[in-house]
Amino acid sequence: MPLLLLYLHRFFFLPQTIADIVHNKDDIFFVAVPDENFTVFAIGYGFICLASLILFLFNIRKLSIAISILCLILAFCIFYIGSQYYQTLAASTISYSPLFTLKKETYSWDEVTQIIHYRSENGEISEYKFVFADGNQMKINDNPYFQHVSYKFSKKLHEEGLTVELILIESK
Repeated sequence: MPLLLLYLHRFFFLPQTIADIVHNKDDIFFVAVPDENFTVFAIGYGFICLASLILFLFNIRKLSIAISILCLILAFCIFYIGSQYYQTLAASTISYSPLFTLKKETYSWDEVTQIIHYRSENGEISEYKFVFADGNQMKINDNPYFQHVSYKFSKKLHEEGLTVELILIESK
């Protein structure tokens, strides 16, 4: 079932699809969006629904058209902001951009000082934390989307001589 969802999500206007389109380059083997992106996109979809509802309730008058256009502009601004929040793993670099900023952090694999894999005993919670030389950190969920490219990730870790520290956490 998770593989089916992984395949089907490419046909919908979801944050992961947008990130795949916008941020995917030849040397990038993994593009991810954090879970908060889905909330941002839901707000954008809310503005699109609000635009339609306003047109319906106010019988397509000039004011309702103007408000609907404003809602659509807000929705597309929100989609743009959401599309800029991503994480990538590439052959030579690791990049991420925090939410609500246009700042992009890019590190070479040499700048990774530690990789920690947090996992619950039952496997429900699993994520990787990358710690960089300057103290910044990035977390990637170990979900079916990541597991689809885990062999490339493992190969890259082996090439760079990096080890992963496993820390078991309690299930919630």
